[in-house]
Amino acid sequence: MQELEKRFNFNAELRTALCKIARNDRKKFTINKFFSRRASLRIYAEALRLGILSVEKSLERPSPKNKRQKAKKTLARDKIQDKIHFNDNFSRFWFYFIEPNLEALKEKRAEETMRLIRQEFDNYASFGFEMLCREFLDKKFGVNLTRSLWVKNIEIDLFAVKGGKIIVGEAKFKEHKMCKNAVNLLLQKCKKLEFAPDYVALFSKSGFSNEINNLKNDRILRFSLNDFEELL
Repeated sequence: MQELEKRFNFNAELRTALCKIARNDRKKFTINKFFSRRASLRIYAEALRLGILSVEKSLERPSPKNKRQKAKKTLARDKIQDKIHFNDNFSRFWFYFIEPNLEALKEKRAEETMRLIRQEFDNYASFGFEMLCREFLDKKFGVNLTRSLWVKNIEIDLFAVKGGKIIVGEAKFKEHKMCKNAVNLLLQKCKKLEFAPDYVALFSKSGFSNEINNLKNDRILRFSLNDFEELL
């Protein structure tokens, strides 16, 4: 434990921020709720310098400006936001579970921390699962980079383009089967973003409902945990 504490022995401001980033939606401006804009910029600069975090650029583009329309002040929530990611799973695990509970662990209250880990592990692991799904699609379709796509309040877990074909996907790390409603919601998001996907890739830890399994649609692709053996 002492060696790990030394590894993450950053200043208090950075440690607090990393705990917030580990648990939030990863959008860049989210920590502005907890820190001033100047402090947030300082925190990101330090974390990037230390190699703890990296930036995933948004694919969203600014809306064309109407020269006749009076310029309005853009609120932070309306700005295009990049996403911030931990560069390794262990660092995120540390700041998600361990750093906030260091005192309990030092006081030999490990079971208390383990209870929290059990309660929230699926939420924590869902992002790691999504990253594995990206890697899988990269290998399966031979794309350079599968990523997520987000435009303000619309977000798609997996997005890639291969030879002019659009691939979108949904990743669910849940204890229940993925149902057809997840497919419908994904297609509704695509419609709002004004494109039609050529393939829909579905990834589920717990399998799929009969409705999904009985779909007769060649563009709907289903993948379970066993399919990840290809990555090995």
